[in-house]
Amino acid sequence: MAASHPWFVEAPLLRADVLLLRAAQLWAEGQEGAARARLEHGREALAAARTTAESQMQAYLAQARFEAAVIAVIRTDPPGTVPLTYEAGLGPAGSALGALDIASRLDPAAPAPPCERARMLNALAEHPRRKDHFQGHLFNETVETTDAILARDPTSRCAYMERIRTQVSRAERARQEGYGPVMPKEQDLLKAVPPAGRDLAFHLLHARVLGLWVIIENDWGYTRVGDRHGAHRDQALDVWRTILALEARITAYWIQFGELLVERGMDPLMEDGAADLEQAEAAWAKASTLRTKAPGLWLLGAHVQMAKALRSRARGEKSGKAWETARARLRDGRTQQPQESSMHHALGRILLEQAKERWAHGGNPAELLDAAEAAQAAATKLDSGHGPGVQGRADVAALRAEYAWRRGEDPSPDVDKAEALYAQAMPEGPTKTEAILGLLQVLQTQARYELEQGRDPEPALERQRKSIDLMAILTVINRVSYLRIVGEHSLVLARWMARTDASQAETLFNNAQAALTKALEQQPRSQEARLAMGELNRYRAVAMKAAGQDAEPLLAKGLALADALVKERPNWPEALLLRAALLRTKDPASAQARADRDAALKVNANLAPGWVRQFPEDMPKVP
Repeated sequence: MAASHPWFVEAPLLRADVLLLRAAQLWAEGQEGAARARLEHGREALAAARTTAESQMQAYLAQARFEAAVIAVIRTDPPGTVPLTYEAGLGPAGSALGALDIASRLDPAAPAPPCERARMLNALAEHPRRKDHFQGHLFNETVETTDAILARDPTSRCAYMERIRTQVSRAERARQEGYGPVMPKEQDLLKAVPPAGRDLAFHLLHARVLGLWVIIENDWGYTRVGDRHGAHRDQALDVWRTILALEARITAYWIQFGELLVERGMDPLMEDGAADLEQAEAAWAKASTLRTKAPGLWLLGAHVQMAKALRSRARGEKSGKAWETARARLRDGRTQQPQESSMHHALGRILLEQAKERWAHGGNPAELLDAAEAAQAAATKLDSGHGPGVQGRADVAALRAEYAWRRGEDPSPDVDKAEALYAQAMPEGPTKTEAILGLLQVLQTQARYELEQGRDPEPALERQRKSIDLMAILTVINRVSYLRIVGEHSLVLARWMARTDASQAETLFNNAQAALTKALEQQPRSQEARLAMGELNRYRAVAMKAAGQDAEPLLAKGLALADALVKERPNWPEALLLRAALLRTKDPASAQARADRDAALKVNANLAPGWVRQFPEDMPKVP
């Protein structure tokens, strides 16, 4: 038609749209060369349209929308730069904004050019490979553009949505850089667009706003006052269901929906996690049919299986083939995307969890730990020395330190290595919280070792001050895992002070009690927090008995916790040994204590050295 009707500008515009869609499909399938060729043909079609209708705004708007789509699809290329008074813009962004300038001159009153400009500026600010030196000016220019639109049309849906999108982008960036984000208000978005006008773009932005709230609340470790736990996550899942009902052909939509389901399925405060994980598996299966090589596809598949395995572990059940299925999915993904660091990082996490299981069943985890470290090192190399692989390597070193201590060996070399890696990981935004918690935990391992060697454990715990300041502590202060660690820190110090200063020991026991109580108020079913509370009751009872005081109430509380844990996980060695220790403290001749001890060490003989250090009289008699 373009040949027979050269004046028919819609023909080359339609051709450009078709070529763009084909390029996006080819790119998703990994055919990058073919995709780029289609894009160049699309640009040629747009050039022909502008030549045919150089005085019509639609040709320039089409060019801007085409380049905006290129920026959204090809995330591995720099998106270009904004035109300035003294130089032209570069790349897709420069071409798009230049075309919009022409469109605005053709019809200064038209609402479309400034709206498209706001969208382009937001897309440029959000792009991972943008080249502009100051991101703030992109956000500021977007706000100025939307202000100008609203001055002419106070009801502009486009202006309101792009302004909220800017707020979300700013909040996401602030979180990545370790600053407190100013969160966008969901109600602003809902008020801006009435139900009749809520299209796919609206729902995608709504899901993004809710998803950011989910991430921030995960960072905080609690929800806002007045909000129900998990409310934003539940709302986000509902919005994703709406999105998928409107458009089920986009792999990324299924992946984001599935990852939210995995998160909810692993939430200890949620009742029906198994159903969520089955839905997540179904989402992965659907995404797998959509012909894509996106890394998120294989990561979701691995995350679902990993969640199933961890859920089984927490219930005292066998994980079956879940770990192997997760590794197989990542193997397929690495075959398709060998340079994708997230694949190697995910593999390292899975290998680390498998190492924990091997240790928990009395095996030697060294081979799996070596493999996990290698995977995280590969991820770090691909990320040029940064990224979550650094945190992953720290976690491996921390676990090696814990196992060395449990065997009765000096964990210091591995503690030092983990400490250095956690300190390196802390400045990297989203990994900061986990790095702080990891460092606190590994220093506690060193402190426990010092205590057992008859040395003051406080210097080991005080090492945290080198890397963690007060502002960093404030980012984790309400998380359950932090409260548990703080309680365990106080318990270690209380055990040391009980040798010389009963009054100070009592204060530290109270501090431990307060921290663990707060942790259990937030997450009553936390097995780790209940185990720690049981240990606190046991050691405090030992101190009270030594002082000639009645320890029976504390022992009864500890036994109630241990009984509940054993009921939930009948073969959990740590819970069995806790109950054995409590019973032994109550009655050194307890037959049930011996039975629990034997059952625990039958499952995990690796815990035998630690038991003997608590009860030296159980050491095998030498002929």
